[in-house]
Amino acid sequence: MSEKEQLPLFDAGPLPGDEKDLHLKPDMPLKEAITIYLDALALGGFSPYTIKAFRSDIGLLAGWF
Repeated sequence: MSEKEQLPLFDAGPLPGDEKDLHLKPDMPLKEAITIYLDALALGGFSPYTIKAFRSDIGLLAGWF
């Protein structure tokens, strides 16, 4: 059985031990949410190339909206 805890998608406070609040909030502007998502990918150990690809794809999607 895994000891990992599922973190909520939306929350008002920072993660324990984090200086920066990486939680998405329902009323958050899309640009800020994208930045938090990309920061979370970097903290999660994803490759810089993966992050760059996600940034590009999300930018295309945001431009479409």
